[in-house]
Amino acid sequence: MREANERAQIEDSPDVDAPNVSDRDIIPLPVKWHGGGLIPADHPDRGGALERLNWLDRRKRELKEEIALFKEALELDEKERKEFFKQSSRWQNFKRWYYKDGPLRPSEPEVPTLEEDSISEIKWALSKSEDELEVVNSEKEELTRVLFDEETLKELRDLEKKVIGSQNTYETAKAQIPDPESLQKSNQKFLQDTFTKWYDKVTSKEQSRLPVIMRPEDQDWESLKNDTDVSKSGEYTLNPDTQGLDFEKAKIFIPDLSAWNGKPLYEVAEHLISTYSAQYHIPGIEYWMWLIENPDKSPQSLKDGKYHFFFGSVLRNRDGSWSVPYAYWGGDDWTRRARWVDSAWYGRYRVVLLEK
Repeated sequence: MREANERAQIEDSPDVDAPNVSDRDIIPLPVKWHGGGLIPADHPDRGGALERLNWLDRRKRELKEEIALFKEALELDEKERKEFFKQSSRWQNFKRWYYKDGPLRPSEPEVPTLEEDSISEIKWALSKSEDELEVVNSEKEELTRVLFDEETLKELRDLEKKVIGSQNTYETAKAQIPDPESLQKSNQKFLQDTFTKWYDKVTSKEQSRLPVIMRPEDQDWESLKNDTDVSKSGEYTLNPDTQGLDFEKAKIFIPDLSAWNGKPLYEVAEHLISTYSAQYHIPGIEYWMWLIENPDKSPQSLKDGKYHFFFGSVLRNRDGSWSVPYAYWGGDDWTRRARWVDSAWYGRYRVVLLEK
């Protein structure tokens, strides 16, 4: 079986028109394989095909984010839509459609303002993104067919579904997946203690749960409100992007979510992802645990008595429903709690994000 972690190497090449271009901005050319069967490992076309597949993975994720952005914008009235686009960093990324071929880069100056309140332009953008996504999916399927045998392809697709890797590509999937067994060991004692505090004791099944490695960006948040199963109590998810971070040095950011008061937590989660995930990590149980176990190292700004939520994880309670963990400072130590995903968001609630 061909190694799944085979990867293409992108050569650095200067660009006189855009000196700050990174290799992510270089779009590999399409590869058409006419040799029949799989592209041989030593064939020069294979490296180019892997580069192209890597880029298609990234482009697919970008398109899905854009489509979600446009659909959300169409549901707002004119005033809400203007404010939405003003606050959304992802809207800046969309402007490349209107003004240039390549994606915007952080080093580039601001482009002229688009008519952001134009429903017709948003619908046009939505249609354009949906059409391109169909083309990207088709090309991606064709490339995987000539790059990987059936056994390898099945393994990679299973990994893609299990990990839901927003940053993963086929050839890097294995290398980027945290080991669930190791993460279970890291969190097991803390979660056992948590369930003991909440329910007096923890069951053997709850003790043996392996974490589901899933980025919050790829969670179907709304569906969680109807996903109730008491036999699965103790299940939890972990954000692979926030495992192993140095939380003592991490810079926290608390977004203003006062406009979301009264709305369910799953809608707050979707807003966080669409607005902040490009610039900030969304920590989960790992930060919750660090905060509670290290009260002397905890940021003073969080010791304000507010309820600080960690949307990087969801945890299934004893009643079988999914909840978002949170903590609040009681004067001497932290209290750990979790709220159902369909619970309302209140003014004393906060979200902790970490700068990337």
